[in-house]
Amino acid sequence: MDWRAPQTLTAGRAPPPDYYAANLRHLVAAINDRFLPLLDSDTRHFTLTLAELSTDAARLLARLLSRKGPVFREDRLCYDEVADQARALAELSETGLIRINGPERADLLLEQALLGELRCWFNLPPRARKRDVLPTLLGRHSDAQLRARLAGRLRWLSLCCQGAFERCQWLYFGDRYRDLSLFVTEDLGLLRYPRYRLSAPDWLTESPESLARHLQLRALTACSHRLTGVDGRSRALAAALAARLKPLALSREQSQVRDRALLRSGACLERAQAPELALAAYAGAYCHPARERQVRLLWRLGRQDAARTLQSRINASPWCAAEADFAARFQRRRRPLPRTRSLTLLGATPPRIEAFACALLQQDGSTALHLENHLPRGLTGLLYWPIIYASLPGAFTRPYQSAPNDLHWPDFARHRNKQIQRFERSLQRGLNGDPDRLRQLLYKRLEQHQGSANPLVHWGLWQSSFIDLLLRHVPIDRLLGLAAFVIRNLDGYRTGFPDLLVLGPQPARFELLEVKGPNDALAGHQRRWLAELERLGWPVQVLKLKAPPAHALGTPAALKAAPARSGTGVG
Repeated sequence: MDWRAPQTLTAGRAPPPDYYAANLRHLVAAINDRFLPLLDSDTRHFTLTLAELSTDAARLLARLLSRKGPVFREDRLCYDEVADQARALAELSETGLIRINGPERADLLLEQALLGELRCWFNLPPRARKRDVLPTLLGRHSDAQLRARLAGRLRWLSLCCQGAFERCQWLYFGDRYRDLSLFVTEDLGLLRYPRYRLSAPDWLTESPESLARHLQLRALTACSHRLTGVDGRSRALAAALAARLKPLALSREQSQVRDRALLRSGACLERAQAPELALAAYAGAYCHPARERQVRLLWRLGRQDAARTLQSRINASPWCAAEADFAARFQRRRRPLPRTRSLTLLGATPPRIEAFACALLQQDGSTALHLENHLPRGLTGLLYWPIIYASLPGAFTRPYQSAPNDLHWPDFARHRNKQIQRFERSLQRGLNGDPDRLRQLLYKRLEQHQGSANPLVHWGLWQSSFIDLLLRHVPIDRLLGLAAFVIRNLDGYRTGFPDLLVLGPQPARFELLEVKGPNDALAGHQRRWLAELERLGWPVQVLKLKAPPAHALGTPAALKAAPARSGTGVG
């Protein structure tokens, strides 16, 4: 399927007359091209009927679908691009896409009326307020009576194709969070998407049943997002969901959806004090942290032998780096903490401790940057751009994807292992350890892709000036090693990278610092990152700000430094 040609839009000016209808027609044509054999009768009727509508009817329908409904007053519809609104409404009604003066709920119809109209039509007191009037009218009259009274005074219409249109948007964009407004933001230049070759979703077979099964899976997983309580109803729903989800024979894409739903169901069952059901739910999921949760739960239940057996299986064949780290640490002495520098505050704790630490560290001429996860993810996104946007089967199945479907799936790197290894060999040969060559490569990525939607790259940071500063201080092997680790662990190491990057003041001097306030402690994912960074040869340190003595409270913020120390923690 071809990408949609950008329309001509100028901020502050009205769009071309056919703009919204053209967007709608493009979306529906794409659905007919790719999914027509899978569509249910209502959706197929909508897509095929739209293709035959007159210009005015299509323009009016596009406007109605963009408005908040489900009921509209006819006398409030006024669009300059629709030359004959009455004829357009009649055509939409004849084709079954809208319903005029249909049996809609009376409360929706009353909301369409002005307060003055309601006072006149129902002989209400002059000072009555609308929020009081509506419950009164609904209590006094049936829906049929209210509709009969209103029908003689106004005409309303409702969309009969809203559900079909929403299914088309879901098929086109791949989720329920984006809609036709995305076309507008792209046409205005507010968003730019990478280009790639489309392939069919891996759950797709040419039959309506395949789409029905996929929609069923999505409906079941939507229920799992509502498992927030600990009552009997939530427990019963979680158990029923796990029982329905576990035996499903699914594709790789669908399995990711199912596994995360099973994790949510297991967590709910744990909270509801149903440990055996929780273990069964976790056992049906094949992504981290399913096995970690089983080990922890078995240990709490006193079944240490079973927990150790599963822990040994994880050690032998971990699914990801985060799972391997868990298996190596659980119920063992914690790894030594990185070098820790303690600083005692002489006043109240500053509201932004990272900014406070940056100002302190820059007093010797260093550059301190509060980057957190923007550094490793952005570096990886730029270096491995050809890998991320490689056209593999099932990776890009919709237009307007900012990343492949499996970017944060646990098997992203395993699925591309050969491509990654070839790319890295070629990269090493091309760079040959020369920072200037890496600089030129990153410059090229900026030139080609600046501003493209990429969930790994924060373009506000990645500018040529930052690249120059980074390469002036950080050796090329450290940067390449960091990116090589991240591309293989995108799912398990999304967060937890140290807060600050400190560069200088001398060339080739750099350090990463995790800043902790008086009441903060290192979280597990931060400990994992610090350990990996030390393994990769990055200098890391914890900067611990301690509470001031009682007599110093209320004085201006200041610091009294204690010597750096190496600390150990006990699990």
